[in-house]
Amino acid sequence: MTTLFLAWLLMADVRAETPDAVRAEVTAAVEAWAARWNNGRRDSIVAALWDTDDPEIMYLAGEQPDWMIGAAAIGAYLGPRPNAAPTISDYAVSHIRVRAMADNVALASWELDYQFQRGAVPAMRERLRAAATLREVSNEWKFVTYAESPKSAMTYLRELYEAIVTQAFEAKVDAAKAK
Repeated sequence: MTTLFLAWLLMADVRAETPDAVRAEVTAAVEAWAARWNNGRRDSIVAALWDTDDPEIMYLAGEQPDWMIGAAAIGAYLGPRPNAAPTISDYAVSHIRVRAMADNVALASWELDYQFQRGAVPAMRERLRAAATLREVSNEWKFVTYAESPKSAMTYLRELYEAIVTQAFEAKVDAAKAK
């Protein structure tokens, strides 16, 4: 199914420009995902935001080794976990980009800044890239595929080293470049 879809995308008459309404509606769907995650309503994400009539919807979480395929597998992963320590999280999306591929299919990509704390484990943060294919179903944009792409260790280290440079040193660099 995935191979056929990708082949179709390559042969399809892809829109030259994404209509503003599609961009706004798909952006709202991505933001709805984040809102449900942050409100502790992860278990409602599949029923509310995915095209569950498609038996092969696919989700690749950044921390998982393989794709979860189908609403049951995705729902089990996102659903409540008995005896699990409560998780406090902040799932922030930014830089959402949308590209209409057909009248009812769009691709979206965004930056994901995820902070969380579970049980006695110290709070952690990760910054990922995410991408999804959405399909318009009954006037609502629904997820068909979703994948997170963690950054490489080298990229994380470079960002860490860049983030710890002081503002005073940044000013010194700017002044030297201005000469």
